[in-house]
Amino acid sequence: FELVDYKVRILEGRHGTESTTRVLITTSDGNGEWSTVGVGENVIAASWQALEDALTYGLLKAGAAPAGADRSTHTLTVALRHTRGALGRLAATLNNSRVTGLSYATSNGSHATAEIQVDPADATRARAKLGRVVEVLGVTES
Repeated sequence: FELVDYKVRILEGRHGTESTTRVLITTSDGNGEWSTVGVGENVIAASWQALEDALTYGLLKAGAAPAGADRSTHTLTVALRHTRGALGRLAATLNNSRVTGLSYATSNGSHATAEIQVDPADATRARAKLGRVVEVLGVTES
């Protein structure tokens, strides 16, 4: 695998050293590229999350997934704060997951619920990545 690009963005910079950091890593295997995201208050931890996801995805893409894995759909239910760009961040976070369905609804203007159908092979990774999104309050799986 080859690291193609590494970007760091400080979200909500007005919070100084308590600001949230987002790291976007683009990786290539020579046949294609994929991007992964890490989010946290520590740039090293956020970088590690993005790098770990990049390598995990690359290995799965290369066929390191368990043989005969079940291909039914898992539903991830995400409770989150409804902010400008929240849906876009969810979509960007899941850019390397096999998403087969997505619904997003606001409940009282400040909170929202998203239901995301993903391939079972991507469910654990997608759940972990969603848990790192700033607006997410909780993720359940069914």
